Amino acid sequence: MNLADLPTELLELTGHHLIHHRGFKYVSDMLAFRLVCRAITSKTHETFARAAFQSLIVELSSPSLNRLKSIAEHPAFGVKVEQLKFYDEDSGYSPPGYLEFLVKARSGDLDVEEQARVEEFLNFAGAEQEDKAFLQRTASDGIMLLVCFQRMRSLRKIDIPAIWRSGRPQGSVRRHLTGNGESTTRTYSTIVSCLAYAQQRPKELLTDWDGCTTCSEGVAVQALYMTPEIKLCIAGLQRLELLLDMSDEHFKNQTLWHSYLAALLCATPELRKLKLGFCRDWEDIAHVFAPVANTIHLPQLQDLDLQHIRCDGAALYSFLLRHRGITRLSLTTLQVTGSTSFAQILGALGDGFEQLTFFECSQIAQNDFRLEFETLGLVTWNDVWAPRTDPRADKDFLNSFVSVRKPDRYTVRVEQWEGVQSRIKSFREDLRLSSKPCEPDIPPGSFQGDYVWLP
Repeated sequence: MNLADLPTELLELTGHHLIHHRGFKYVSDMLAFRLVCRAITSKTHETFARAAFQSLIVELSSPSLNRLKSIAEHPAFGVKVEQLKFYDEDSGYSPPGYLEFLVKARSGDLDVEEQARVEEFLNFAGAEQEDKAFLQRTASDGIMLLVCFQRMRSLRKIDIPAIWRSGRPQGSVRRHLTGNGESTTRTYSTIVSCLAYAQQRPKELLTDWDGCTTCSEGVAVQALYMTPEIKLCIAGLQRLELLLDMSDEHFKNQTLWHSYLAALLCATPELRKLKLGFCRDWEDIAHVFAPVANTIHLPQLQDLDLQHIRCDGAALYSFLLRHRGITRLSLTTLQVTGSTSFAQILGALGDGFEQLTFFECSQIAQNDFRLEFETLGLVTWNDVWAPRTDPRADKDFLNSFVSVRKPDRYTVRVEQWEGVQSRIKSFREDLRLSSKPCEPDIPPGSFQGDYVWLP
């Protein structure tokens, strides 16, 4: 019996082993295996299609979207696409001759004032051309993406990584009008506007920012406005991760866009996991989060993660009470205002949330002053320098170097095996209001990354 005569099940197992060898994914090895003969190609088709096309990384550019369109139109491969991870293309566009003219302006026989005027004119012209190219590219990308969504019957997850803020060029009219969040907003808006035509309603819509809110470009709150058709399409969402950018002071009708987030969440009654973060501008965050805290009830919510939020304590208290069924709760960089204290919120969590299996809070402030945990702060350790050996074979394993950091008095965490309810009650008793203001010890956006309080 030769290799091609083996049963399909055995060949599929062989192909799966080639793809997922030692924890990594090697589709190239599977491609080589399929080139042996037509029989093996036919018998391993399903395994290959699943591995190669189940999750795709897509750039919002014409070449990348053309490739996605070819996959979507393929009768066997298009139906296998379940996840799309997008990233925005930074075209770096400059009009023809722009740099040459700029060099001549700086090196020519012009005085300082004339050079400044020429540079200003050239910069404006370059920005205007960039904006035109941006609008044309956005329109064509949207049309191409719409065609793809219409053909992918199994699509369930869309991932939109938040663009890293550091080093992004600023200067075009578009960037001036939309603040720093234009790239993530463009990607989000282009994708969501096409969802109304999707053949399959997505279950997960993620804006992935890895917990770094102040260094990432979020989605502008104004982009959350949705037509009834799009709201109908997102009604089946079960997981939503959303980083919102509050930097746009040019949008005048604030009373209108303050309710956009609440309207979006109201359209997702099946939501089970919600991760919500904000970029900067504490005052506007309070206005946007207030309608959510006061009105939204998500009956199936199980996992809640709130980051970099300023809100009224009473509103947060009532929001949590409407979601007693949550099993995991994480609160990070939270500013609580008003007469309802965070200690009262901890008391409610310790008494009425029997289904909690995980709780964490970090960097909580009460009316602009830091809250700290006197004795129960989170203890962490670092074993990066410890030998990578099997403890059963290393006689001196217990003496290996492990660096234990001092307790972080601004962070507490509890898991199911520790007894969540009783532990939260202990956290409440251990909570103290410090005299330190809530401003970060390290400037946001520095090499440390996010909004940081030093323990």
